[in-house]
Amino acid sequence: MGSRHRVPFTSTRGFPPGSDDAPLINICKCINLIYIRIEAVSAEIQSTTRSDWIFDPGAFVWRVPEQRFRWADPAPYPPPHAERGDDPEASQRHLIPVGEWSRVRWRETLPLEEEPALFREFADLLPALDLVQAKAEEAILDFANRHGAIVPEDQWRPFIAVGENPSYGLNRADWSEKITPIATAVALWDAVLAADIDALKTWFLLDGDAFLFNAEHRENWPLHALFSRFGWEAVDVKLESLRGLPESDRYLRVASGLARQIAHRSLEDENVRPHLEEGPERDRLLMRLLPETLVGAMWIQFLEWVQGARSFMRCKQCARWFSISVDTKRADAAYCSAACRFRAYRWRQARAWELHSSGKVATEIARELGSDARTVRGWIRAAKGSVKRRSENGRRRRSPTSRKLG
Repeated sequence: MGSRHRVPFTSTRGFPPGSDDAPLINICKCINLIYIRIEAVSAEIQSTTRSDWIFDPGAFVWRVPEQRFRWADPAPYPPPHAERGDDPEASQRHLIPVGEWSRVRWRETLPLEEEPALFREFADLLPALDLVQAKAEEAILDFANRHGAIVPEDQWRPFIAVGENPSYGLNRADWSEKITPIATAVALWDAVLAADIDALKTWFLLDGDAFLFNAEHRENWPLHALFSRFGWEAVDVKLESLRGLPESDRYLRVASGLARQIAHRSLEDENVRPHLEEGPERDRLLMRLLPETLVGAMWIQFLEWVQGARSFMRCKQCARWFSISVDTKRADAAYCSAACRFRAYRWRQARAWELHSSGKVATEIARELGSDARTVRGWIRAAKGSVKRRSENGRRRRSPTSRKLG
């Protein structure tokens, strides 16, 4: 609650001593004290993000093999002492830890504290699933080596690689099954935030009270596959309640509902459960969401995003997703770190000199680099000075040799 709502009675000015308005003065003082207290409490609440109440990223510890992962081909015939069971997935290539399973060393990480936007990086794996097998496996391998597998080891499949002892791992289908829901929900919510109705129409169409998947666009296949797996009764869009609304509002409401249903079902699948614990001052109970899997933890990150507790951007320098405060207005919010901001600044300086050397004037360079002509002229002067100094230093280094040869 901002200070503009405070009752403007902070003194007895305007009320003569001994006037009949003394009771009114006391009432106004009391009201003012109440509003001051409300503002203090409001500021305290705003200083604590909603995510602090729901989920503590530092409390989620995840195990990653020190030896990293690799893709392995299955043995055509398992040795007699090993049992593959009736799992048809065992005949596919699996992502398994490097080395003997019994000798795998594990390290503990805090993936969500280190990567607040990990769910967005995970969602970005979806396009890779549509590539050739080698490219898809490379993208999954890179994610796994940095952040670990998507589920704990007790949920991995028994696997026997060619010429090796039994191990455990996950195949490409296991990863696809977890990537598709979160990537679909992220894409839907991105479109909702941008009010991009054209993008939503590539996923589904609304015809009166009918909900239709758009068969003309291949972009809708994750949504179609998702609800095929969940069951079509999960498509509960309640179009009759949206009659009379503008078309854009109807599409946004439906997309929001679909994203919510995907999140609810996925949280159930990942067994994310609530847990009550004592608050910092031990004067109240706080509800925490406890994930059992890395995927479940990333779904909690998604919930923080849709609730408005966090906002995310892609770094303009390294393309990495990073979390920013919803109140951030700084110009450097476009970069994930001071190092990336500095590298971007140096790149713009170097690029300004290149464009100047090619014959462009400062105003043209400023327009291309998103800067102003005065700043660009300063970069060019600095670059000229640097070139001049390098040239003079080169002449000084050559001078003694030249005299000696003479």
